[in-house]
Amino acid sequence: LVSGSGKLNANVAGILVLNDTLNPNTFLGGSVLSGGGTVKINTNTSLGAQSGAAALNDITLQATADITTTRNFTLGSYVSQIIVDSGKTLAVSGTVNDGAQAGTLTKTGNGKLDLSGGNGYTGGTTVSAGTLNVSNVTGSATGTGDVSLTGSSTVLSGTGTISGAATLGSGVTLSPGSTVTAGTLTLGGLTLSSGSKLSYQLGANTSSSDKTAVTGTNGFTANGGVITLDTTTLAGFTGGTYNLITYAGTLGGSFNNLSLTASTVYDSSNNRYFVQLANNTGSVDLVTTNTLTWAGDGVGTIWDAGATANTNWKTSFGSGFNFYDTMGVLFDGTATNYTVNIPSDVTPSSVTVSGLTDYVFQGAGAIKGATGITKSGSGRLTIANDNTFTGSVTIGAGGSIEMRGANSLGTTPLITISAGGSLRLNPATGSIALASRISSLGGALALVNVSGDNSVTLAGLSNANTTFQSDSGTLTIAGNLPIVAPSTSLSLGLFGAGNFTFTGTSITLGNANLSVSGDGIVTIANTISVGTSALILNGTGTTTLNGAITSSSTTNGVQISGSSTNYLNANVTASGGGGGMVISGTGTTRFGATVGATTITTGSGGLAISGAAVVTANGNLVLSTGPLVISTSGNTTFNGTLSGSGTLTKTGSGTLTLNGSGSGFSGAVTLNATGSAANSGLIIATTNNALGTGAATLTFGTTGGTPSKVQLQLSGGVSLGNSSFITTGAGSDGISTGLIRTLSGANTLTGGMTLQGGGGSTT
Repeated sequence: LVSGSGKLNANVAGILVLNDTLNPNTFLGGSVLSGGGTVKINTNTSLGAQSGAAALNDITLQATADITTTRNFTLGSYVSQIIVDSGKTLAVSGTVNDGAQAGTLTKTGNGKLDLSGGNGYTGGTTVSAGTLNVSNVTGSATGTGDVSLTGSSTVLSGTGTISGAATLGSGVTLSPGSTVTAGTLTLGGLTLSSGSKLSYQLGANTSSSDKTAVTGTNGFTANGGVITLDTTTLAGFTGGTYNLITYAGTLGGSFNNLSLTASTVYDSSNNRYFVQLANNTGSVDLVTTNTLTWAGDGVGTIWDAGATANTNWKTSFGSGFNFYDTMGVLFDGTATNYTVNIPSDVTPSSVTVSGLTDYVFQGAGAIKGATGITKSGSGRLTIANDNTFTGSVTIGAGGSIEMRGANSLGTTPLITISAGGSLRLNPATGSIALASRISSLGGALALVNVSGDNSVTLAGLSNANTTFQSDSGTLTIAGNLPIVAPSTSLSLGLFGAGNFTFTGTSITLGNANLSVSGDGIVTIANTISVGTSALILNGTGTTTLNGAITSSSTTNGVQISGSSTNYLNANVTASGGGGGMVISGTGTTRFGATVGATTITTGSGGLAISGAAVVTANGNLVLSTGPLVISTSGNTTFNGTLSGSGTLTKTGSGTLTLNGSGSGFSGAVTLNATGSAANSGLIIATTNNALGTGAATLTFGTTGGTPSKVQLQLSGGVSLGNSSFITTGAGSDGISTGLIRTLSGANTLTGGMTLQGGGGSTT
């Protein structure tokens, strides 16, 4: 223990050890150390209280422990040396200035000397071992002189400023920032010798990464310099462009003398990037990319991975690159060959296919990892290999993906088909099953069954501007389908020569139409609920609907046209205000598989049958308030009962056969038969009260009728209980154009009959 207010004057030719670990020195007068020897210190108070300055005159000061001091130092006329033992740090936040003459500082030892004050010594700094770290905020950490660094283990680091020029010898490392944080090291000048090194930590961008700023005009000279990059210690590295060295004026030496220790780096997620130096105006930059573009100009158009992989790729740096796992890949239609052979597994970070050109992925290898596939552009991507990737698949902007196998799209849980995109199922062997993997569909030709018996499970369509196409085989669609469209002009359409089978519980049409217009066989087990839209059957094949149909549309919620054969085997209800059903075209429609097992219920919109449609209704028909209008030239048969208070109007040349009782029907009946062929406009009643109990108006015929043209025909002992019969009209040729005929049995008309204006005849 040394105490008091005096000063320590030590003229040391040998070694002086000031070890005050147990009893700190407290003397206040400071220290003057000289004599050419060595003074060893192990604490901040080895040289007394911090308020006392230390003058170093031709002396070696050796720190044998970690020491932090705010003490001020002066350097005398001779070179003073500071040794910091290996693994130790001497941190000086006080000032270091000249003494009576210019002072020079030499740093040796494998430890670290940290200068954080704005220092004023003028004799320069020499570092031959260990680390000189500058962390000053103001001024220059090494005074006004230059800094010379030599030695294979010497490091210049920090975030402070050196106003002089720093010269790095062979083996010396320049390392801006600290081991845990990024920062900028500012130098008045910088000369990199051959064999010198630079080390940078990179974060999300230049501002969060290490950088060297050379402020002196023409102060940067590159005679060498090998750069090492650390892209994992700091958070956020995702590639981009980084300013490593900024400088004023012109770069001396040659940019080509700078090099990187590696051509690739990794981020914290183990994604790999190509890196390259760029000589830009006033800066040496690092440019990175982890996206390779397929060139297809290498051996065998092979996509494989590793340092010895085929060079079928190009980047923004040029051509002739090989692929490394965790890099992203782009197929943009600019390649020489568009068939991509994958002989072994590859693990890209992303796969993007764009442009107008068709691509084919094939081979024994698989695309693996968490990547997905994004497809855009009008070209088609055919995937013929089995894959195991788990990322999402997005098809949009006119893009198309064709699956040639069950595992073409890996195990991705999410397939999104945007407007204009399409997914094509075309297995080379076997079948394809997509269970609950398609999240949304939109756009024409969204799902195409090219061949095979394939299946998908859907949870709904949020944008129902969608079409399912089956060219061959059968596409089975499972799951309940709530379908909502932005407007009623959009629809889900089914078409193609192939078949469709729906096996879910329900299809709910909010404001989107369901249109069946294909040539194949369509079988739907789901119930169908129509909101403000319509169920439209207008194909040329066979459509079987086994679930109940309910429409609350205020327009025609069920529309049947075309030439298809349609089987509606469950209850059909069209009860929306003003809404109803329309059957037209030349096809055949059957309601219900057995007589009386189902019910057809119409609202105020009723049911209209026109064109050349042929209709057989085994279900019971309930005309709540709306009309039943039959104007078809085809035949219509109702085998079930007729009830309700609506109206029944028969026109056209087809035959209407009523085989069920109408005792529950009280609406008006109008039989307005037209046509010139024999027996055209025929109405056949085969059961009691077939025409209901309301008033019946029979308007017969036109001129030019053929003899025995029958209009209303009764058979089997029928009793028609209508409240009245009014018959009117007859052909001008007088050849029995208006006729009520009894074919067999004792038939009875119980209501009053009025014949007006040659109103036909009865037989």
